[in-house]
Amino acid sequence: MSWLVYLNAPTSALAAVIDLASAIVDPPDRIAGLAEQAESGNGASVRAYLHDLPHGYAMPITRVREYPVMPLHVLRQQIPNLSQPRGYTVIDAGSPLAAIYDGFTAGSPQREMTIVHSGAGGVTYD
Repeated sequence: MSWLVYLNAPTSALAAVIDLASAIVDPPDRIAGLAEQAESGNGASVRAYLHDLPHGYAMPITRVREYPVMPLHVLRQQIPNLSQPRGYTVIDAGSPLAAIYDGFTAGSPQREMTIVHSGAGGVTYD
């Protein structure tokens, strides 16, 4: 699964793609533990956020690719009535948004980072 990153400010443009692993569904303490492994100090805030739920979700980031930005006015050339993106939406194959994704990712990224999550409680960045 991939997530197109649209920055509202200061650029109002697509800027990156983040690839995600399959969702992990676990009790809050386990999800908080994953957050702590990824970044020391994050576990407490995740535990507080999920404290009254039976389970939480984590979607580990596996790769981040930064591309030259695609401003909103360029997006609107392909989809004239496109609202400024907020939140998230699923992109259906063959849709105008899928065509934007394909065009945005057709070139080489400006920067790229791969993230490896180890089962032993660590994260490494390539």
